[in-house]
Amino acid sequence: MTILRLSAGCGDRPLTGLGRFRFHRSPVSVRHHRILFLVLLFLAFVSANILWLNPLPNQEPAFCPGGNSAFMCQFNSDSWDFFWAATNFPDHFKESATRIERPVMPFIVNMIGNLYDSIAVLLGWGDNELSLMMTPRRKVESMVFAFITYKMIIFIVGVWMLYDLLSGYMSPRSALLSVIVFLFHKHVIYMFNLFHSTDYEYLTPVYLAWSVKAVVRSIILRRHFFVNVMGVSLLNACLVLAKTNLAAYFAVIVFSLLHLRVFPVVMSGIFVGLVYGVYWIYLKIHGIGWYSTSAEAGQGNWFLERLHTASPWDFVRENLDSIPNFAGIVVDFHGIWLVPALVGVVIGLRGGLRKEVLFASILAGFVFLQVFAANRYSPYMTADFWFLTTGFGFIALDRALQSGRVRHSFLVALVVGWCASGVGSYVNLPLSDPLERVPGWQASAAGVRNQAP
Repeated sequence: MTILRLSAGCGDRPLTGLGRFRFHRSPVSVRHHRILFLVLLFLAFVSANILWLNPLPNQEPAFCPGGNSAFMCQFNSDSWDFFWAATNFPDHFKESATRIERPVMPFIVNMIGNLYDSIAVLLGWGDNELSLMMTPRRKVESMVFAFITYKMIIFIVGVWMLYDLLSGYMSPRSALLSVIVFLFHKHVIYMFNLFHSTDYEYLTPVYLAWSVKAVVRSIILRRHFFVNVMGVSLLNACLVLAKTNLAAYFAVIVFSLLHLRVFPVVMSGIFVGLVYGVYWIYLKIHGIGWYSTSAEAGQGNWFLERLHTASPWDFVRENLDSIPNFAGIVVDFHGIWLVPALVGVVIGLRGGLRKEVLFASILAGFVFLQVFAANRYSPYMTADFWFLTTGFGFIALDRALQSGRVRHSFLVALVVGWCASGVGSYVNLPLSDPLERVPGWQASAAGVRNQAP
């Protein structure tokens, strides 16, 4: 969940809610961490080889970095730009600046990929045969595995944080199942090994929620407050440059101003400004100008345009339509888990988790405003509070389990069914040989390739 129960005990009394950290290596937590690591490996394998499942039978892959291999084939056209932004960082931005606002992933992947490439040269692995965009095959393969490494790192950290958050509200076993449900959403599976930053749509809120927990815990225990604030502020600044997830940031800011000290919010703002300043100077040194994709797209301008061009009745009707449209994409993305989540919210209101419910409400409100401003009603844009849906849902299920109204076998069967449906959503029968589709990329991506630097 999201916030530290401010009434939690301290000293000799155990902290509950988000105040209960699980830094100690108990046998249960260690076993669960290992299970989650194996789950991540499985998802990485499925996502990297998703072409074998015939996920989009009527659509050719955007490009396949493995040449004649189906490994890591990408169906998202933006993946091409992200891949070359990382491979040729930062010079790629001189030719295509559409990802210049999200430099964290290209920067880190570039460092990891160059390290892999250097190791391959020392060991005599790979070859210098020219591959994509006249780039040595060894360099392309190094970057592919660098992306896989990067995705594993951010998911391992996010999963550890989410498990730590949830274990303060429910039994460790229920926390484990909740994290597994979180991971097996079909969108999470699809994005796992995609050369894209959309993962932060559902990981950034987890990072920020855990950051709030770290700060509030230091307030309660009166230990390491300044160090925690500095670390959290730096993390938040880096997350802004990973993907500008405004809904999550504004939700944390508003909640922090309501229930925490102002100092952490101010320091986070200062660090964001400093990191942006350093990045701007870095671009200037490399002769690269700033470019804002959001500003270029004119997000939010549609509202002002309709205000001047539409009749008052049409303007009001169009804005009122945004409410059922938003509700529709929420149901589409969160599905059956909305039912136990709403029950969990009721339990939270009755059981001393009103601040948690408040945070969830603030976040959902800002997500609505974000979708409304972008005028883009895509289900994945509600992924910001997916961890809250599964979290509140398993608060309700854990309560039912403890009271005996639900059997553990039923809960496990529910989770297994969800996991199977997540993977199965990409299976289209009859399965075809993916290698027959890989050469088709040459023609389908020719236009994209010609536009690339």
